[in-house]
Amino acid sequence: MFGIEIFSDKSIRDDERAMIIKAAQQTAVLYGCSFIVKSDDRWSEEGHPDIPDSCSELMSEVPCDDKGRKNVSRIMDLMTEVRRALGKQGAMIIFTAEDLFLKENWCFGAARVGKGVSVQSICRFRDLPKADMQAVITRTLRHEVGHIHKCAADPERPNTEMKYGRHCTSEGCTMRQSPTLKDLLRHAKEEDPENCLCELCRADLKNFKKDNY
Repeated sequence: MFGIEIFSDKSIRDDERAMIIKAAQQTAVLYGCSFIVKSDDRWSEEGHPDIPDSCSELMSEVPCDDKGRKNVSRIMDLMTEVRRALGKQGAMIIFTAEDLFLKENWCFGAARVGKGVSVQSICRFRDLPKADMQAVITRTLRHEVGHIHKCAADPERPNTEMKYGRHCTSEGCTMRQSPTLKDLLRHAKEEDPENCLCELCRADLKNFKKDNY
């Protein structure tokens, strides 16, 4: 079983962590993976001399830009170092309420395709009604876990587009790009949580599982 550990920094409230747990439960059904949602922000009790002790400490090492946003690429660079130092075989995800950017554009989150790291932000969700906030947290997690599993990663696929990274163009597929909050909420509400990968993305998932599960 492919294991994914979810950490949240100190900007995440308890009620928001409960939403993350619910999102992980739904996402596990779609991908057939297992999730552990950590109750604190530390990677492990033992620690390691060469890496930050916790995801909160890691996030504090990434400065904000002049718009108050943190660089997703830098965060995932640090996460990759943590994953390597601790010898983790599955994937690691950080949830934060810090605003994020990638290549000068803000984003809800990002993942390194097939590399086992992702960071996701609820910053732009906090003004939504609770039900909508749950929906977009779940959809963002579901989408980024798809990237971790290399869904829509092949640019030669007939339904893969390259704008804002590699994404699917199939209607109803959770690997579609959601460039605005309005798009994200619409996609979250119209997708079937248990059956929202198109035929080609399901094939990508199957191929990933052959090598990693």
